[in-house]
Amino acid sequence: MKKERIIFLGIAIFGVFCIAAYAVNKSKGCVKLVVPEYLEFEFCSNLFMDFPTIYFESGKSRIPRSEYDKLHKVADHLTKNKNLTVRLVGHTDEDLGISHERLSQNRADSVKYWLQEQGISEKRIRAYGLGHSKPVLKEDGTEDKPKSRRVEIKCCI
Repeated sequence: MKKERIIFLGIAIFGVFCIAAYAVNKSKGCVKLVVPEYLEFEFCSNLFMDFPTIYFESGKSRIPRSEYDKLHKVADHLTKNKNLTVRLVGHTDEDLGISHERLSQNRADSVKYWLQEQGISEKRIRAYGLGHSKPVLKEDGTEDKPKSRRVEIKCCI
């Protein structure tokens, strides 16, 4: 009973934080924090933290070597915080001739398998592919293809 009260109190305090954050930035409903210096978190009312995004080459699901530093930092954080779970969301650009859903799922799975190789339990990782449903847009409204080829890592609190 005491443990349940503590958990409820923690959730209530976090909820108040999220409401305060929403009041601070109504346009986004979130507040950005940088903790520690290499990870940028965005605490939102839906109880997720965003880790750095992992980008891919066109038509590929293999993780580029340039993204390994980001993934190592994510794995280190997850190793230190065993209560956190991760949602991996894969995306594609609009290149024709590619199965968007399959490629986006393969990208998310690549990150999932990489994290598992680093010792993160499969039970703590969920991978989803959204295809081309949420492209990243430039200021002029056109798609930013290199940034659309990505896996977003959301840490569930």
